[in-house]
Amino acid sequence: MESNRFAYFRGYLQIRIKSSYPERFFNICASRNIRIWEIHPVEEAYEGFILISDFKKLLSIVRKTSTKLSIRNRCGFPFFLRNCRKRKGYIIGFLFFFLILYYSSCHIWEIHIEGNQIYSNDILIDYLEDCGVSSGMNKGRVSCPEIERLLRNQYEDITWVSASIAGSRLLIRIQENTDIEFYHEENPAAADLIADHDAVITSIITRSGTPLVKKGDVVKKGEILVSSEVVILDDFGSELRRDYVQADADILGEVLYSYQDKQPYLYEYKQYTGNEKNGYAVTFGNNRFFLWVLPVQYEAFDCICDLSKVRLGANFYLPISLEKWYYKEYAIYQGEYSKEEAEQLLLERKNQNFQNFIEKGLQIIKNDVKIAIEKNEAVASGTVVVQQKIGKKTTLMEYQTEHSFEETEESFYKIE
Repeated sequence: MESNRFAYFRGYLQIRIKSSYPERFFNICASRNIRIWEIHPVEEAYEGFILISDFKKLLSIVRKTSTKLSIRNRCGFPFFLRNCRKRKGYIIGFLFFFLILYYSSCHIWEIHIEGNQIYSNDILIDYLEDCGVSSGMNKGRVSCPEIERLLRNQYEDITWVSASIAGSRLLIRIQENTDIEFYHEENPAAADLIADHDAVITSIITRSGTPLVKKGDVVKKGEILVSSEVVILDDFGSELRRDYVQADADILGEVLYSYQDKQPYLYEYKQYTGNEKNGYAVTFGNNRFFLWVLPVQYEAFDCICDLSKVRLGANFYLPISLEKWYYKEYAIYQGEYSKEEAEQLLLERKNQNFQNFIEKGLQIIKNDVKIAIEKNEAVASGTVVVQQKIGKKTTLMEYQTEHSFEETEESFYKIE
């Protein structure tokens, strides 16, 4: 092929040259700056490539040298356009493809979030959708600074947000602060510290406010632990004034939780039969079109979708998804645990629940959970004493609204 990169766009021909004096023919072409490239012998002739514009100059040379020319192939963009006239469907498909590319480049089809640990992708994406930021929206409506501001204001644990657009992808990088449990307010309102559990106080360290309880006191949920009112005395012990602050303290208390769990001996389980049907679908935006799906007549089956988004490169997503659906039949069978197996299941669940307490920073002081074997089921019941932080801040107005000083029913725990 000719080294000239524009040969394709100008159009060129593959020709066969048959002459009694080929050397004379090629010398005359060279003297007239007619370029023929990739010349190679074929049988008793020669073949090569020539531009369309130069081919027209060969007529006089052919007569002078008694040469026979034949065109073997037509190549290049001009001939491609000529062939496309006969293939309107090809042209329409070609234009439709570029129309999809242009439409896709103007919209966001993928929202990618990274760096989050406390808040899941579903939680953050659902919040963004409530704020009007969703897959399929026009890029012109996307404001990256506004997205950063919304996430920082909504979630206190998010300390840094960066939003950017790459291709048809909205990339959000966040950084969460998992160490700080509270934040400083410039003008904090006065607030009491009240008990959020019925508990026995085991430790109290007050930083601001007036403590109303001490170690060993039994408190009820909603009771004020540290008051926001601080009495200022003069040098003679007389009251000078009263200030109101945000009560703050580290308070530990023992909380009594009731525990109850049951494990019936009879249980149901499903088992796949091996029968399976598949279906195929294509999704354009929010519209799904099934290309192939057979009627499913199973009484019980699981439906699983394997989705694959179409993209060009790493960040250019198209509003097209290819889906394969699996319909797997299963049957329901009934099984029966032995008493030992039921007891072991209760024990494993109890240990897992206690492990969840420990992971949350709670300390188990006393465990009085027993497992009893009954006629139709095994039952685990009892109480657990846990040492944990208690106390939450509330203003006077919030306190009066949330607590009417009436007894409330609590099914999860009860302090003795």
